[in-house]
Amino acid sequence: RDCGLIDWYLFYGPTGEKIHEGLFSVIGKPKKVPMWACGPTIWRNDNTGSAEVLNDADQYINLQVPVTHWWGDRPSSDGFNSWSKMNLKGSFPDPSTWIGHLNDEGVEFSTWVAPAMFGDETDCPLQLHVDSLGYIDLSHPPTYEWYANSLATKQYVHGVKGHKIDRVDEEFPE
Repeated sequence: RDCGLIDWYLFYGPTGEKIHEGLFSVIGKPKKVPMWACGPTIWRNDNTGSAEVLNDADQYINLQVPVTHWWGDRPSSDGFNSWSKMNLKGSFPDPSTWIGHLNDEGVEFSTWVAPAMFGDETDCPLQLHVDSLGYIDLSHPPTYEWYANSLATKQYVHGVKGHKIDRVDEEFPE
């Protein structure tokens, strides 16, 4: 069957790096994943506070178990359900200090975030409400800017490196 012409590329070389160079010359170079994100990651489903996170991390370090990344799951703020405001308050006071301690041990810290705010973030420009959930509308430019600024001023400033997103479509609006 005639399918027309197909472009084939063969990437070869003595090392994976050389093979990737050939591939990237065709598709462009991808964003590099930081090395800490490729190492062992630890988290708890529910944390009692920053003291527990530090104790857990210290246990791994003392046992010489390599850990490069810690996901901070809920609760981690003083918002509804102890997470919706994303502000590392409540049981997680002074985040720059304890996140800095993790960093000093070679461990980077990321958080769990969600676009579901339960109506808790009243200064958010646009939320789509379904029952008690208030979903942040990230397709709305002012809301996107508000969300990006919230993460910058409430988390990145303390050393948070990234996020795991959840609860995106629990009760998604029509």
